[in-house]
Amino acid sequence: MAIFASNYIGKGKKGKRQNDMGTIRREEIEFSRMLDSVKGIILKVCHAFSGRERTETEDLYQEIVADLWQGQHTFRGESDVKTWVYKVAVNRALMRRRQQHDSDIVLVPIDGKLADRLADEPEDKQIKLLYELIERLTDEEKTIIFLYIDRLKTSQIALATGKSESAVRQIISRTKIKLRMLYEKEKENDR
Repeated sequence: MAIFASNYIGKGKKGKRQNDMGTIRREEIEFSRMLDSVKGIILKVCHAFSGRERTETEDLYQEIVADLWQGQHTFRGESDVKTWVYKVAVNRALMRRRQQHDSDIVLVPIDGKLADRLADEPEDKQIKLLYELIERLTDEEKTIIFLYIDRLKTSQIALATGKSESAVRQIISRTKIKLRMLYEKEKENDR
């Protein structure tokens, strides 16, 4: 998939990007299209790692978009763009969790209606409970279970997380068991 093919257009003899406004504009348009197609993925990662707090979610979203913009030249098309976005998003979320840092952040307007809808508590009680249970998982478990919920193949999850496919399968299996146990415990507490 050549979403970022324009990165290589307009390079001079020394490999530096020429200041061609047409090329830059084309790159921005392609990036914007890609971003629209993966916005839901980014928001899911943000919610998983920000405790669903709106300001934290928005800040993390902006940092992820900045990382995607700055790192778009690293995407070689060897994997699906969604896998690459997950990897960038999860790495940023984990890095942010480890340490807050000051950096120049490219601000990208977030669709307020979409953010409000996702930031609000889900209306379906089962989905609400699932998100609450997922919040109790470790960062690694959250990452992998969200990728699994989004129906990524084991090979894509392995690529996004840097783990082997067998390790991913084991983590998914253990996480499902853990979620079932947490669910049963929650049901007992409600009685």
